[in-house]
Amino acid sequence: MDALRKIVIPVCSNLQQLFMFSPAVFPVTVSRTFSALSMRIPQTLIAQNQLLTPTVPTLVPSCGFKVVGKPMKRCKDCYKVVRQERVHIICKTKPRHKQMSMKKDEDKTWILTSATMGPKRPW
Repeated sequence: MDALRKIVIPVCSNLQQLFMFSPAVFPVTVSRTFSALSMRIPQTLIAQNQLLTPTVPTLVPSCGFKVVGKPMKRCKDCYKVVRQERVHIICKTKPRHKQMSMKKDEDKTWILTSATMGPKRPW
């Protein structure tokens, strides 16, 4: 951290000196940013190693649905549910058994109400 500070502080001070001639170009927020870089880090944070400690979110493991052509029950606890034109297999005891049928193509689900055929061909 100190090595990084040795590199950053001279660069920032050079930029600050470059823009000091016109206060309109070098706003107050930028000067505050440079002053924050020159501040010392408390030794308690460095000693406890809390400065760069990542925060890991807690994840609840859950299995997603396997998309298959024809879902099958894999154990006695699996049961079938139909939702949104799909068949789902859900299992409370083993979540890895969850399956979902593939969605049918739209053109295969058309209902032809007035289908007409031409005359039979002689050949």
